[in-house]
Amino acid sequence: MKYNSLLEKFTPEQFDIFKEEEVSYKLLLELAKIKNEEELKEAIEVVKS
Repeated sequence: MKYNSLLEKFTPEQFDIFKEEEVSYKLLLELAKIKNEEELKEAIEVVKS
């Protein structure tokens, strides 16, 4: 998956969270595979905790 498609997948706010938490590119790719919006929100909450 290309970086640009990651940019389309996530909101800028989500990227800020990822940056703060120093989320790895590999984890971003895993998160990007989540199609369901609710599951994605839950996964992001887990990342934040």
